[in-house]
Amino acid sequence: MSQQYEGIIILGAQRSGTTLLRRLLDAHPNIACPAETCLFTACARFLHSETVSDGLEFGVLTGLAFAGFQPDDVRERLREFAFGFKRDHASRQGKARWAEKTAVDVFHIDKIEELCGDKVQFICMARHGLDVSCSVKDLSDRGHTYLSELHDYVKHYPRPLEAFAHAWSEVNQALLALIKRHPDNTIYLRYEDLV
Repeated sequence: MSQQYEGIIILGAQRSGTTLLRRLLDAHPNIACPAETCLFTACARFLHSETVSDGLEFGVLTGLAFAGFQPDDVRERLREFAFGFKRDHASRQGKARWAEKTAVDVFHIDKIEELCGDKVQFICMARHGLDVSCSVKDLSDRGHTYLSELHDYVKHYPRPLEAFAHAWSEVNQALLALIKRHPDNTIYLRYEDLV
């Protein structure tokens, strides 16, 4: 991984081995990768917008543009806000680089890419879809709940395994598209190869 990228963001479907990878990276003497912070998901939600009546864009970037703040400036400030927390954590651990892993980040790839783009190294993690779907169902059954990002899938596909398989398919299509858009700062890693 090139030093030109300040941080590393791990992306992958829930139960695809991202926690294992997080722990391996955190064990590296120069990389600090804490447990899930939800930091980049929160930034993605901050950047989210909707199109309302008459095609009007409704969101923070549009709202702040009315107040005279350019979207690129807002993104830069938000990126510095997020990266600052990551830098501070790495520094406290005595490490030069930071990494981030939060399971739901993968559902917000477009906004995380908009924010981080070529500034970070992405590691896209994939695991066989049946294994992921069964593992998500097992985890959901034990906790009697599932991630809010899965709600729309469960509403649309009432059989949980089918819903989780559709989520896995869409997530992995988004990961492959990210890899195509960022071939120089993206690594594709299969869980089966890692273990």
